Amino acid sequence: MQVEPMIREGRLVALAPERDLMIDLYWPHWEQEPEPLATISALVMNAARRSLVQSVPTAAQAG
Repeated sequence: MQVEPMIREGRLVALAPERDLMIDLYWPHWEQEPEPLATISALVMNAARRSLVQSVPTAAQAG
């Protein structure tokens, strides 16, 4: 975990180290963005899909 050194140094405190915290993350972008930004957005979203836990929509969320 990236924060491990900061926890060891006492700069951060793990509030609930035995529990995972699931939160929605959003990557803001524009409908029509310049090509370099579109490429960066695609790279970030693809990396997130590979690395982060993907939530399964509940019946209420699915609509």
